[in-house]
Amino acid sequence: MVTRPCDENGNFLPPHAEPPPLNDGKDWFPFANRPSFEFAELQFEKIEASRQEVDSLLKILAARSLLDGSGAEPPFCNSHDLKATIDDIPYGETPWSSFRVRYTGNSMQTPPWKQETYVVHTRDSHAAVVNMARSADFDGKFDYVPFKEYTTRDQRRWLNLMSGDWAYKQADTIANDQRTHGSMLVPIILGANKTTVLVATGHQEFHPVYMSLGNIHIYLAGIVSGWCPKCRVAPHQLGHIGSLHFHAHTEVLIETFDADDLWDAFGLVGDVIPFTNYFPRADIHELLTPDLLHQLIKGTFKDHLVQWVEDYIYLLSITHQEAKAIMDDVDCRVAAVPPFPGLHRFHEGCNFEQWTGDDSTAFMKVWLPAIVGHVHEDIVKCIAALLDFCYFARRSSHDTACLTAMEEALQQFHLY
Repeated sequence: MVTRPCDENGNFLPPHAEPPPLNDGKDWFPFANRPSFEFAELQFEKIEASRQEVDSLLKILAARSLLDGSGAEPPFCNSHDLKATIDDIPYGETPWSSFRVRYTGNSMQTPPWKQETYVVHTRDSHAAVVNMARSADFDGKFDYVPFKEYTTRDQRRWLNLMSGDWAYKQADTIANDQRTHGSMLVPIILGANKTTVLVATGHQEFHPVYMSLGNIHIYLAGIVSGWCPKCRVAPHQLGHIGSLHFHAHTEVLIETFDADDLWDAFGLVGDVIPFTNYFPRADIHELLTPDLLHQLIKGTFKDHLVQWVEDYIYLLSITHQEAKAIMDDVDCRVAAVPPFPGLHRFHEGCNFEQWTGDDSTAFMKVWLPAIVGHVHEDIVKCIAALLDFCYFARRSSHDTACLTAMEEALQQFHLY
């Protein structure tokens, strides 16, 4: 792949061709003139003035014009006129559209969520990708080809998607097609989230989907909860390495077995078709990436190990009161952490109901020393190994030495 420059119609340009001239600045559409544009830029983008503040300023400008007798109109009638003009900007326009969806299958004994009507707000993904690719904001921050970076002769470093092996494989596939010579690999990465708005919406849930940099979450693969989305190992054998899922194999299973067998024996949801199913270069099982927060920090550490240690303390203590005294001491140790930059203080120990991702991440830093002396040293080593792995994984880039250290930490975790 050489990513040859081309014009807007896809015609290749000669070497060292100059880019087309920029707009000469005389056309300020949809603004009336340059002062109107700069007024909107100042109020909306730079100082982020409220509607009331914009209306007040426009009234002052109108009054000044009347006093001077110039009859000049202010740049906008009011804040609504300003907002409408901004919305009329054609550059980067990706308007929103909305539609409603509702389950229309068999309604007998269906859960309540299937009887609800859901509103989906969406934008044209292709238009959004085009706008990002042509945005001057990313000039100098855009990888046009896959690359491999080495800090020393034998130390490779991984920074982002285009520095990984997957991008190289996709580029090779594209290069094998004569019709795509000179083109550029533009992978689209999606990430999903869930947020609950508690005020004024009655605990309404929103599920935003982000495009560009992010993760494709597990449920998009049509994999039963508890099964690995990338390999075919059974849930009770997740400590072992198994053969990888791949699109063709999944299709054969769906064509061969009924829904119950797919669910029980293979961990597949037969009636869930991944949106990438008809994409020629996308295998959902290959595209799934680890989720550090939900799988390691909140999942393995907070929801599993912390609870596991508490169960261990209650199991080995002679009486319930003795176990509670130990847990109270752990809480006291957590609450007694002195102020220090980068450390979050948990004044109430572990006893609060709603944990956020930031809480779980901060709790990792103070919990391990709080349990030392109350549990077996092998448990301390096990948790320390997991924390080492998480801190290595959180780095913005990884070289060969870092990956080796992560592998050693993982082995230590399983050893203890």
